[in-house]
Amino acid sequence: LPDGVGAFMWKDKTTYTGEWSHGQPHGNGKFAFVDGSRYVGGWHRGKFHGFGTFDWPDSSQYEGEFKSGKMDGEGRMLFANGDRYE
Repeated sequence: LPDGVGAFMWKDKTTYTGEWSHGQPHGNGKFAFVDGSRYVGGWHRGKFHGFGTFDWPDSSQYEGEFKSGKMDGEGRMLFANGDRYE
């Protein structure tokens, strides 16, 4: 099982680069989805956790807190049309 720092590419070309613990993303890292979305930030046992930034292909962006893989806590959402939610 991967431990430490490294990169992995799945068969569908999804990639993760960052810290690993017991075979799961854990610590800080970057995940790039095939559709062009990406997440950069904290991880806990394979899920987005702590502070991070999620970018969508349409240029929308969420920057803030995540918990157990979901946006949770303080953050700001910038929509592709220029609208902002804080």
